[in-house]
Amino acid sequence: MGQQLRAHATWWEQGRAWLKYVARCQFLLQQGRFTADVAAFYGESAPVQTPALNPALPAGYDYDAVNADVLLKQARVENGQLVLASGMRYRVLLLAQSQRTMTPKLLRQLRDFAAAGLTIVGAPPESSPSLNDFPKCDAELKTLVAELWGNCDGTTVTEHALGQGKAVWGQPLEQVFAGLNTKPDFAFATNNSAELRYIHRVAGDAEIYFVSNQRDKFDTVACTFRVAGRTPELWHPDTGVMETAPVFTDKDGRISVPLQFDPAGSVFVVFRKPAAADHAVAAKFTPVENKSATAAAGGLKIIKAEYGSFEANSDQAADVTAIVKKMVAAGQRRIPARNEPLGGDPAGSVTKELRIDYSLAGKKQSRTVDENQTLELPAGAEVLRATYGLLDEKPVKTMDLTAKLAGLIQDNKLTVTAGNTLAGRDPAPMTLKQLRVEYVSGGSKRTAEAGENQVLKLPAENARPQAPSACELSVANGQTVARVWQPGTIELTTAAGKTVKAEVSAVPALVELTGEWELNFPPNWGAPAAVTLPKLISWPEHADKGVKYFSGTATYAKEMEIPADRLGAGCSLWLNLGTVKNLAEVSLNGKPLGILWKPPFRVDVTGAARPGKNRLEIKITNLWPNRLIGDEQLAEDREWGSNLALKSWPQWVVDGKPSPTGRYTFTTWHHWKKDDALVPSGLLGPVTLQTAVQTAVR
Repeated sequence: MGQQLRAHATWWEQGRAWLKYVARCQFLLQQGRFTADVAAFYGESAPVQTPALNPALPAGYDYDAVNADVLLKQARVENGQLVLASGMRYRVLLLAQSQRTMTPKLLRQLRDFAAAGLTIVGAPPESSPSLNDFPKCDAELKTLVAELWGNCDGTTVTEHALGQGKAVWGQPLEQVFAGLNTKPDFAFATNNSAELRYIHRVAGDAEIYFVSNQRDKFDTVACTFRVAGRTPELWHPDTGVMETAPVFTDKDGRISVPLQFDPAGSVFVVFRKPAAADHAVAAKFTPVENKSATAAAGGLKIIKAEYGSFEANSDQAADVTAIVKKMVAAGQRRIPARNEPLGGDPAGSVTKELRIDYSLAGKKQSRTVDENQTLELPAGAEVLRATYGLLDEKPVKTMDLTAKLAGLIQDNKLTVTAGNTLAGRDPAPMTLKQLRVEYVSGGSKRTAEAGENQVLKLPAENARPQAPSACELSVANGQTVARVWQPGTIELTTAAGKTVKAEVSAVPALVELTGEWELNFPPNWGAPAAVTLPKLISWPEHADKGVKYFSGTATYAKEMEIPADRLGAGCSLWLNLGTVKNLAEVSLNGKPLGILWKPPFRVDVTGAARPGKNRLEIKITNLWPNRLIGDEQLAEDREWGSNLALKSWPQWVVDGKPSPTGRYTFTTWHHWKKDDALVPSGLLGPVTLQTAVQTAVR
């Protein structure tokens, strides 16, 4: 799977913001050398394969793969560590080969490594992989095994000392590292189900850790690094900002830092400077409910709620469209109605059916065969949908509960049990039902689902908040500064045991930008020059086909009023775009404010805003599938081969002329069909203005 990185991509111009992020990451990840505790040896076979370690390393440890040449020619042991000519150092040599073979020459080297102080982990070899000096080679190997592993059997005896080092066989790796007093290089609190990955490099005196959030949600996670006596710095690759961590602890040879992550976000934690004598080791923010802000944001609002059966087919039928399309793409028109090629048995021992809906010469048709028969598609048929299993049709039966759920909201929260009692009747008897809700909370549009008799709580506990945190700390000129989004008290505890506080009694309410938006499109791409949107919608929802199928960059424009009190001293004003598909370039009063390519789609507009009327422009760029699907509504202007690839270059392309059928795009692979679902596009919002109050914590 690749990515066409070229100027024809819709996002090429705005993509420079993402490319800067990638460049910063690549630059730092090329500095110095990689850090790992384990050198994993995978054997002397050729070619050498390096599958995942088994057993896997405990969390917080990393490894490199090494081969026999490295161990024989470039390695030595210093202070109990395996040291390579490159400067790499490892605390453990792990024998990870799947076949238990080793040449006597290499095993002699490992014996000497252990005698010099190295810990070698793994099962002993049983024979030599070479016939050189056979059978003496195997006899010598057994002698060397006895020296290195002694009476280890991997069960009752798991360790044998040799010189200053030892061989270990059968011990959990956690126990091995504990015996070496080697704590994890990186660890993090998992009480909130956080998922993080890390890379550690050393460049001169600097320890560089790259930490990335693997979840698509905001997380605040306490992370611990195997570093002592240093001040952690946070280098943000998305913005280029480098700042001192406002809070950290230094204890037992490790430093812990609370890190705030954006959805799928990342940060470099760099240790270069000695730690200050006194610094903040703990922070606590106690919020006060800001009722005016909650009201301005609309609190919890139900947009749409439906309860019932949403599936037209039996729950014992499987959608096998993708499987059948793949068969047809490979030139296969005879489709067997059997479990194995269709992905499994969806309905147990009962007799199943295979139905394929397809289009032929512009006309939709359908064919059905029983299990173990073969369904033959006519030549040129385009598969629309394929279903396998019990095909007894059940109509979609749902009922609207929007008004009812809206009336049950209390204190901007809603807790209900999805069921017939809530609905007042059973909309789909003898069918498992579901409650689906679309709602707004904290200024963001979200969705939630609950099965029949399950409890639904809104806002959902894992819902994405308006900001990473209600209180964000930073350090400026040696002073801790808090940026808060709601009233509350900030309390810091220092390494010397002092407690300092700051209180923010009021924060201006969040304001949603409602009403009309002017949306302008570039010429010659099928869309009108401009349309007026009464409210924000996804482009495919628009009635005009030029907007519906548009791919590229379109510009939203709006006049808005900003009260003077939002621009006072100690305040910063932020524009939050809510949901964006897919990139946004913001300018206010003609001043560019940057490109937003990931959540949160939020930008500081303080420097460009002025009291009174302001002109806001937002360039939104989507992906190109919608234009390709739109072009599929037109007559073909090229011929496709049986494998979805272009059969030959059309003459109009060779001649450099426009498509004779009016298409806007040209591809050499048939990516999309006219009935494929359009992807959400544009500025979806809600768009809000939010004020943050900044205060020093003294």
